[in-house]
Amino acid sequence: MTSRLPGDRSLYVNATPEVVRVALLEDGRLAQLDVEPHHRPALTGNVYRGRVNRVLPGMQAAFVDIALERTAFLAAADYQATAAGDDAERAPLETRLKAGQDIVVQVTKEPRAGKGARLTSALSFPGKGVVYLPFGAAVAISRRIEDEAERSRLQAAADRLTPPGGGLIVRTAAVGMSAEELATDLEWCVRRWREVEAAALATRVPGLLYRDLDPARRALLDHGASLDRVVVDDRVTYDRLAADLAVWPAAPALELDAGHTPLFDATAIEPQIAAALEPRVALASGGFLMIESTEAMTTIDVNTGSFVGHADQASTALATNLEAAAAIAEQLRLRNLGGVIVVDFIDMADPAARQEVRTTLDEGLRRQQTRTEISQFSGLGLVELTRRRNRRSLAEQLAERCPACAGAGLVASAETTAYAALRRMRNHVAAGDETTALVVSVHPDVAAYLAEHHAAALGAMRPRAVLESDAEVPRSGVQTRTSTAPAETAPGASIARNSY
Repeated sequence: MTSRLPGDRSLYVNATPEVVRVALLEDGRLAQLDVEPHHRPALTGNVYRGRVNRVLPGMQAAFVDIALERTAFLAAADYQATAAGDDAERAPLETRLKAGQDIVVQVTKEPRAGKGARLTSALSFPGKGVVYLPFGAAVAISRRIEDEAERSRLQAAADRLTPPGGGLIVRTAAVGMSAEELATDLEWCVRRWREVEAAALATRVPGLLYRDLDPARRALLDHGASLDRVVVDDRVTYDRLAADLAVWPAAPALELDAGHTPLFDATAIEPQIAAALEPRVALASGGFLMIESTEAMTTIDVNTGSFVGHADQASTALATNLEAAAAIAEQLRLRNLGGVIVVDFIDMADPAARQEVRTTLDEGLRRQQTRTEISQFSGLGLVELTRRRNRRSLAEQLAERCPACAGAGLVASAETTAYAALRRMRNHVAAGDETTALVVSVHPDVAAYLAEHHAAALGAMRPRAVLESDAEVPRSGVQTRTSTAPAETAPGASIARNSY
């Protein structure tokens, strides 16, 4: 049994028959979480043989059938007709791609918000230290590798290793890897491409050619070079990761947790997951963030809260904004927020203070793998970001839209719903139909409001229209039914349901 003491940077894998959860902890704090139910595996990284459904010249894009619920989207910039270097790639998409054509593509973005998956034909297969590009044209070295001598060494090694007709990206994790280790890593990547080539000859169109790695192995590739240890609570997953790590130089320690207490409970991960779904994020100083996401964008509001500072208003604003900037970078990563993000910092008139806050935010984001662009402060004190969106956000993985408000965060008040009920009752009475009675069912809160404030109006409309209290009706809902019987004895209008 593991000691469960969190290292500086640890990966915890909780695998059950229903779902796999992979948590990255830094100094005991949840930094990143990936959740993948077995019945709904992630699509990003999968390779398909698809059939072009439509080519849209006006959008310079195509819709491709890859056997998913919705056709996937392929932009002209993401379509590579042949091996790299083909001048025809600058031609309009409709001259390079036709409806009914079969193409091999890879998913780069998950379907979301009623939109299909995003595709590319520039396939890539990542390893620990390199990414193999079957249709690439050159070798690229990660910009995060700043040591010029190491860059030169890796460039020379990659130039020798890259297969003809392909390309290579050398990842930051390649620092310190020998040429032999890089060769082994690349061989594993190339082997996956060969599997795609073989599957393409035997797979019907549309069809899946290659499924990307499971979330535990993906996390190991992304973070393994900097991990202190990996803790797993499932034997099958443990054995699979052990086989991967067996060929790694300086691999992190791998532990199988057999404790009786669930792994995520024993490591205090569960409450951190719950907190990551809340819009309010507390800051150590007493300030807080409010994070709200819509389909169009995510907004983050910075507030001083209970923090009153120790000097003047300007220093209080700067201290809060600096703390918020570091926290925002962490929250964007933890919640996996992408797209357009607008941050409303506390107002600061000093340009130097604004630049200090922006630099803090930029430094926090540059340490992350996801590409993010940051604007300067606007005249209104706002900072705009665009963050690449590959996989679903944490909220999209773990939550769903509220059935009452459809995600708006608002429902009609009891007063508004009460007036809607009264209108329906008056309309029925005004219609002059003496043969039917109308029973209007509302939530008990709405019924109580009407009974307190509009009892006379309710009495005047009986027996042609009767109000009924029903706890099963949504608080903002109004349900009606008609009956040929007198309203006092209409089905459902019983004392138990409190008719008024």
